[in-house]
Amino acid sequence: MIRNPVGPTLASVLVVLAGMSAGCASSYNASYPEPRPLISAHPVESIDDPVTLEGPLTLAEAVALAIQHNPTLRSASFELQAREHDAYQAGRPPNPELEAGVHEFGGSGSRSGVQSLEVGGGFSQTLELGGDRRARADVAARSSDRAAWDVESTRLNVVTEVRQAFTSVLAAEARLALAEEQGEIARRLADAVERRAAEGAVSPLEARRARVAAVTAVTVLERARRAVLSARARLASTFGGEAAAIDVEGDLSTLAPVPELERLTPLLQLNPELAQYAAILDEARAHARLERASRIPDPTFRFGAAYFNEVGEAAVTSGISIPIPFLDTNRGAIRAAEARISAVEADAESALLRAEWELTTLYGTLAVSVDAARMLRDDALPNARAASEGILTGYHEGEFDLLNVLDAQSALIETQNAYIDALADYHQARAAVERLIATPIHAVEDALRSILPNQN
Repeated sequence: MIRNPVGPTLASVLVVLAGMSAGCASSYNASYPEPRPLISAHPVESIDDPVTLEGPLTLAEAVALAIQHNPTLRSASFELQAREHDAYQAGRPPNPELEAGVHEFGGSGSRSGVQSLEVGGGFSQTLELGGDRRARADVAARSSDRAAWDVESTRLNVVTEVRQAFTSVLAAEARLALAEEQGEIARRLADAVERRAAEGAVSPLEARRARVAAVTAVTVLERARRAVLSARARLASTFGGEAAAIDVEGDLSTLAPVPELERLTPLLQLNPELAQYAAILDEARAHARLERASRIPDPTFRFGAAYFNEVGEAAVTSGISIPIPFLDTNRGAIRAAEARISAVEADAESALLRAEWELTTLYGTLAVSVDAARMLRDDALPNARAASEGILTGYHEGEFDLLNVLDAQSALIETQNAYIDALADYHQARAAVERLIATPIHAVEDALRSILPNQN
């Protein structure tokens, strides 16, 4: 006789499975810490529409807009969020597996039909031994820490790019203003010389030479206008604005004292690109711990129930399977992880050497440019301006010819452009140096006291 082929069979099996599942899950989770929480949520804003600017744009406003809208920084923030979610997920245990099956039916003889039907099912759960889960979560957490440093490094790079782009706009506008001034002077001089040539006071050749100088000034002016548009476009690209709407407000002539190189070098440790190597090294060590933990086999326990239709009875079933680490002991992966630790240590040393070399190079540019700007401002420019004005006055009085006037004006223009170049080089180099030391020049001493409290 076939007894209850469906009703009590599945019901009794499912009840047993539900009880085993709850007990297995609670005992497994109780032996492990809570998942690593998210570090933070990073607000990001889309730049589908161009940023609208109202009034002149200051450097502080440009930096704020870039931090808020720059797509590279937004990408780094999203990556940090992804790593934080990875860290959470890495701390979760493996899910239990549901198993079910029907046996001993549809055969021949005494096994024909469902007379000998056997219904069974259960749950299986793999238990991670050797600290696999902790090591895996630690790797993900260190990766998240590394991504946080990437965000800081990206933010610092974006700020530096904005500062340098802002400097380029100020310098380009200063050159444009100079070109406009010189163009007007060249036009007026050409008109005056042509009138004197018409009066027979000077040679017509001088009138032609003066007109050539005026035309040349027009071409210089056009190049200066294009340079301004290009510089504004570069600045606009840092925060998604419109180049045509940019009108900057700033003082290119501001110069600050430059500390000694020896005072700046210790601050390299504040640079996120160098500081992140501590997190990279921690991540590499966590990988090594994970590979060592993977040597220990993870057993899988099975619990279930079976119903034997032939006799109308049920029973509990259980089992265990353990991988035998005979052919694969994970030795190669462990050695590879240990080698990567050494590689990271070497990379950190190399990065520090490169940063020291870059700081030395940029410091040279910074020191030379600030000295050049001061000498041009205090000595060369006043003399060149006085010489140009004196020779122009002497030309009208017949003491000098047109060639002397053009030479004097050319020298003045070159000096003025050299001054603008020196100022631009100073601000560009200063921004680059401050990126390397992650500290404003004016705050160097405070930063040194914070990292070297026992030194003056």
